[in-house]
Amino acid sequence: MNSIFISFSHTELKPLVESLISALNGSTLLQRCQIRPFHIAEFDAFRKAPIENTVHCVSRSRCLINLIGKDLGEVRAEGKSHIECEVNAALDNQVDVLTFLVGKHHADSATQPESVREFLSVLPSHFLRHHIQDEHQDDIVDSIVKQVETFLWASLGCDDNPRMPESSLLKIDGISPSTDTTESPHHDQFRRIFDKPDPSLETNPIASSLAQRKDWAFQSMELNHLSEATQNLVKATEEFGSDFFSCFWLGRIYALQTDTSANWKSAIPLSERAISSLKEDETLLASACNSHIAIAYAHIGDFEKAAHYFDLALAQYETFEVLERKTDMLLNQFALNNNPHNKQLAVEALSTFIRTNLKYYLAASEHFSKKNPTSFAEAEGDIHQELDALRVALTENYGELQPWADSAFNIAFPESTSFHDSNDILLAIYAANQKMWENFAALRACSTSLLQFYESHAQQRKDLETHNLNLDNDHGVAISLIDELATTIDERKTTNAKESDLQTRVSKEKRNLVIWDISLLASLGILAWCYFLKPEFIWLSAALSVGLLIVRFYFKSRHSVATLRIKSSKAHRRFINESVTELVENAMHSMALPHMRSIVERLKSAPNYLNHEDLAATKSALNDFVENQRKAVDSGLATWELKSLSLKKLIREWLGKVAQFEQLASSSINTNVTGRINQSRNVHFFHPSLLTNNSEGMFGEPSDKHCFQKDGSQMLAWFDNPVSAIAMQAFYSNEKPVAEATSEKTLA
Repeated sequence: MNSIFISFSHTELKPLVESLISALNGSTLLQRCQIRPFHIAEFDAFRKAPIENTVHCVSRSRCLINLIGKDLGEVRAEGKSHIECEVNAALDNQVDVLTFLVGKHHADSATQPESVREFLSVLPSHFLRHHIQDEHQDDIVDSIVKQVETFLWASLGCDDNPRMPESSLLKIDGISPSTDTTESPHHDQFRRIFDKPDPSLETNPIASSLAQRKDWAFQSMELNHLSEATQNLVKATEEFGSDFFSCFWLGRIYALQTDTSANWKSAIPLSERAISSLKEDETLLASACNSHIAIAYAHIGDFEKAAHYFDLALAQYETFEVLERKTDMLLNQFALNNNPHNKQLAVEALSTFIRTNLKYYLAASEHFSKKNPTSFAEAEGDIHQELDALRVALTENYGELQPWADSAFNIAFPESTSFHDSNDILLAIYAANQKMWENFAALRACSTSLLQFYESHAQQRKDLETHNLNLDNDHGVAISLIDELATTIDERKTTNAKESDLQTRVSKEKRNLVIWDISLLASLGILAWCYFLKPEFIWLSAALSVGLLIVRFYFKSRHSVATLRIKSSKAHRRFINESVTELVENAMHSMALPHMRSIVERLKSAPNYLNHEDLAATKSALNDFVENQRKAVDSGLATWELKSLSLKKLIREWLGKVAQFEQLASSSINTNVTGRINQSRNVHFFHPSLLTNNSEGMFGEPSDKHCFQKDGSQMLAWFDNPVSAIAMQAFYSNEKPVAEATSEKTLA
């Protein structure tokens, strides 16, 4: 877990990797943090199964370094290269990834291989990506080592390039007269103390004489001729009054570069006069002047006033120079008077240094240990003991989390990192950072699983409610269908009866028509007989035939009307049968439950023969199905409520684990041990004393307990999906049983 795994895309990079490992092994930072770099080719036994073993090694590493040459290398497993498999393993196990693109062809995306572009696009934004165009191997190695060290320093909460002041009179906050401060927000303030006065620009003789004195003084300070500088500054203050430039530099010389009590006492009013001429927003210069007063009081021996002015200077503008001098004073005070109060002050001063920037503290600690070895060792020893106690407590907490997570979520955590005993404060801080990260990552993995549990649980409730609504809807549609079909069956019955009557009428009219046809034929025969044999009766027979023809037409029309009516009745009957099918299909389209549709579907199998008995049987089957399903839904809801209690208990246990972890994090008031959490997750740690009531809480907990926050919210610190997390919070907070609420208050 405390190793750096180095992966490379092509064998031609192996010499570079070997040189890189040698350089990393020589890194003081890696040595002090007990970090060991290696690559898989070091072990002959792993070469037979490289993919499996490299993935295993990556999952147990502190970070993964990828060296990418012309492309990602040969594709080996599941269409992926070694590097892609290793990065996936790193992502799955929350291992940091540092990717170095070696070669000029990576400078332009147009010349970069498509596989590399796709690979880079999936890397999380907080993973380091660095392009190295150097051609010489030593330059490439130096660049990578520098980036790795910078990355590790950042994981300890350190700036990349902290302001490292030198013991120089002309350096203020690491800035000297030769420094370009054009881009600095304090450019105008630096001009007031670093711009050389030019007598030729002054029209007033008195102002010109003052500028000349200040110019000579500044030139003398640059040449380190402090006696000459002091003489000119003294004359400037005596002859021309409270000029800021003269008061500032003379007070600084008296406070920092002299060893007489009179000069130290003179530094105080000079610095106060300089402060009186400053604007309210010139905080950097005000801080520097107050630091001169503090240093003077420290030399005089008034440590209480010195501490007051040091604190005032740090509140106005925090500089490492002031921190160093305050710490130096408190260590001196502790060395002169070894009592618990002075020791606590020294410990707090060292702790402030460590929290502000560990990198600078380590540089300044060499001076402290040489000047006051005993008092410094004792004060730093207290911090070391606290870190060791925190590391042990976090290790135990991690060990307690593992069986709980295994039982609750079936999650297996990586093995905790082990460290050899050492008196090195850097190792103690790094080890505590690692342990803090391991606990945070473990709880974060549990929170992800917990949210997945809740989402699945909420979906079950939603499915049950949806099923219940579907039952109501489908049952209502089915009952309406049966009512419509019953009406349709009655209508079809009426139509059938009417059709039967019409059929009888058609038969009757047909018989009548046949009789009149016969009568008409007979009359025509009589007409022919009269025409040939009895001409005197022809008009009578003709009138008879016409009368019979008219009667025949009358009965023919009646037969035709009856025939049309029966055809219309048959068409209506066919329409009724077709409407049965259409009604069933429309109802099926409106139903969501397949089984309900299958019950209704039977009604359209023989629409011509559908009757009330079929509808009654279908209705009975529907009622039985709905009744059984309602029982199943009720049973499911009852089971869901029981699972809800279990889930709320699990949430409460998780909250307890988070509260316990945050309490451990809060116990470390002297050091910053959450740097890696901030680096990897952009999650910040706030001591409870710094939190306000406006801090956004979660799950109804008091807001002043929420130490880990992201963008002012604890919810964002612990969950990737805040929307679902808020829903889970509402679920947990809604109708919480009294017993649970009592347990929660007890836990808090």
